[in-house]
Amino acid sequence: MPTAERRVVVEEWNALGAADRTGPLVPELIEDQAARAPDAVALIAADRTRSLTRAELERAANQLAHHLRGFNVGENSVVGVYLERSIETVVALLAILKARGSYLPLDPEYPMDRITYLVADADAHVVLTSRQLRPRLSLPEPVRLVCLEDEAGAIGQRPASNPGLAINPEALAYVIYTSGSTGQPKGVCVDHGALAAHARAVTNVYGLHPDDRVLQFASLSFDASIEQILPPLAAGAAVVLRAVTLWDPADFSSKLSALGVTVANLPPAYWHQWVDAVATSGEPSVPARLRLIAVGGDTLRPETARTWFGTPLRSIRLLNAYGPTETTITASTFEVGPDTTIRFSRVPIGRPVPAHTMYLLDRDREPLPIGAPGELYLGGPTVARGYLNRPALTAERFV
Repeated sequence: MPTAERRVVVEEWNALGAADRTGPLVPELIEDQAARAPDAVALIAADRTRSLTRAELERAANQLAHHLRGFNVGENSVVGVYLERSIETVVALLAILKARGSYLPLDPEYPMDRITYLVADADAHVVLTSRQLRPRLSLPEPVRLVCLEDEAGAIGQRPASNPGLAINPEALAYVIYTSGSTGQPKGVCVDHGALAAHARAVTNVYGLHPDDRVLQFASLSFDASIEQILPPLAAGAAVVLRAVTLWDPADFSSKLSALGVTVANLPPAYWHQWVDAVATSGEPSVPARLRLIAVGGDTLRPETARTWFGTPLRSIRLLNAYGPTETTITASTFEVGPDTTIRFSRVPIGRPVPAHTMYLLDRDREPLPIGAPGELYLGGPTVARGYLNRPALTAERFV
């Protein structure tokens, strides 16, 4: 490979940008936003019956964090969250991070044997749940079940001040398990430094700002949900929690308009259905404030992209997002334009976002020239620690 071409694929296409592990961590960024504008809205329920300001979110998370400390939650200890999508779930996530614990989402839709496996594999000694879901849980000792409604009085007596605990950037922030489609689920361990670097990166790429309202759409068992909650809050934006029951794609545009959503990240399957519904109905307008749609988690079909640009939705910025859990959610994006399906037979996954690197290497792990097929390697300060309790697999994949 000529020197100039090597420089392009190794250096120019992998400039890390400003997002790295040296800045404030996510709980600090969210606390700072609350100090700047305490009365600004931070969370909005889909039915608009409930919301929390930044100050209210901080207070609730601080009190729960103090409560969790009473159960010896601390650095690298895992806390399970067995809750439906709700304001309480976001409070729980932030509280766990503030208490220096690590967050483990447990989907109530999962069968109990999977929940039991995840709790045991992650060595979670505390699981947060609700009065409605508590009867479903059957976990062995010494797991401590904390029903938020039953302990609301005790939590409310805790200090509303920040716990003030110094958080190590190398400490575990969350554990997300893969689907287990090829065997037992694997827990991916992401630390605070990687999470903060990624939050700053996507804030830059998505252009998040305090006037935004970001839709929380993904299942809480997928890491995309974390990207839809923490970076927006860290940027001062409001997070809109969709209903537990999935909206009909035909109603999606009206829901976005009613809730004032400006940014949404959707799985391709739902995005395809929504675009088809808009094209079929001939909707003459787009959701009032919507400015960005990111589609990630699976293949974005070129034919649906063509349909998109044949509807009024074409005025909305469209990103194809890609990234495995092992490199902290979104690793690359591609700006989809009206000429994308003319230039490419498939929609590309694009270039790395800040704090991520992407290399196409040969069998000797040497860079390949442009156009040559190879293996994709992802790096940068957002790479996870590895797989929980899987040292051999970690050594094989995290090279």
